[in-house]
Amino acid sequence: MQFEANQNGLSQSLYWVFPLAVIAYCSAGYITTSLLQPEGTAYPVVASYGRFVPRFIHNLVYLLRATQNSEYGYTKFRGKAFQLLRNEGTVLLLPLSLLEELSKLPEDVASPTLALERDLVGDFTGLNLIVENRLHHTIVLAGEVIVGPSFCTNQVWLDISFKYTENLFVTIAILRLFPQWMHPIIYNLDDINILHWLCGVAKGNDRRPNTISHVLVLVALASVHTTLFRMVNVLYDVTAAGQGLREEIIAEIASTAAEKWTGVPYDKLYRLDSVMRESQRLSPPTTLGMKRFFKKSYTFRDGTFIPAGTYACMPTYAIETDAKYTPNPDRFDGLRHFRILDQRQQAGDPDAAKELLFSTPAKTNLSFGFGKAACPRRLFASCVVKIVLVKLLTDYEFSFLPGTERPRDFKVYEFLFVAPRQTMLVRRKKEGTCPF
Repeated sequence: MQFEANQNGLSQSLYWVFPLAVIAYCSAGYITTSLLQPEGTAYPVVASYGRFVPRFIHNLVYLLRATQNSEYGYTKFRGKAFQLLRNEGTVLLLPLSLLEELSKLPEDVASPTLALERDLVGDFTGLNLIVENRLHHTIVLAGEVIVGPSFCTNQVWLDISFKYTENLFVTIAILRLFPQWMHPIIYNLDDINILHWLCGVAKGNDRRPNTISHVLVLVALASVHTTLFRMVNVLYDVTAAGQGLREEIIAEIASTAAEKWTGVPYDKLYRLDSVMRESQRLSPPTTLGMKRFFKKSYTFRDGTFIPAGTYACMPTYAIETDAKYTPNPDRFDGLRHFRILDQRQQAGDPDAAKELLFSTPAKTNLSFGFGKAACPRRLFASCVVKIVLVKLLTDYEFSFLPGTERPRDFKVYEFLFVAPRQTMLVRRKKEGTCPF
């Protein structure tokens, strides 16, 4: 009887613990919501429900609607800065008119590295290493180049590079659901922690083998996620567009191969390049770009003031789907950029081929960044994607399952991911035409 009484007492105590914890959590959220907006900024806030709504509600809205709210703010406050709210603080979205000046700011004023580390919860995913180490800037993204031909097919390495990428984004999504003070608690839950041994590597010495191996995994992260994401989306887009687009691409490959598949043949695949650029326009890996963490206060030439400690970026997806710059922006038109290229070349424009490439940053093509901080290995990444797509499109046939259509990417915060467990029909051609 005494045991049952103790059990009942414990149950009653636990019964009150949960609601009290919820009340305490909401109260803390209410208090901290008023601290989200940095001092010195008076920019409008999109999807703010007032100080009586705790921070975790604002963060949940950011989780589910970061892209939609950035598009709404871009349209409503056209040409002006505005803010979104999330657990880590405000996200200040800057207008396109500041692109050139933003891209030229030095690292000690506005740091893209610190912004990335902040986005990817670096202290708990091992990505804080990018702040302390610059080796990742000098390594090219491809398995054979990263670890050498004798190791690039090693199953242990392949498992690490793929599983690290997969688990990393799961970890980021979970950690960013909670306020920063809870991250150490969540991090220490074994079922959520990603490759825990990676996060304990020694820091500050680039020559140590464990540091170098960690950097290699980070490089593999960039290689695996972005290249696979692009390949899959291009396959989806080409399949959904119908046989006509695929036949045009295959004919271009055959025509290029007939001349001689040597040197830089991939630079001549203008139709495929156009498809890749259009696919990335509608399904970028992230809908916010040009991310910077301001280490110092800065005033732009137009008077826009950014206080130190501000996380700022641009609504790149909203810019690239703006009808002002792209007619029928919501429609996938694989040869959109090829037609523009053809028109400019016929008009005698010598720079058209270079400026309209998938890998060329432009004011309305910002997935690779812009200016001096643009992705330094984008040309190589473009070539890798093309090599794989040439092989797939010439030697295999693809279709969606009967009664299904192109799967939509799903959005988590500002990130896009391909639909998990999606199935396609794939059949090898009896006579493939791959030139290599």
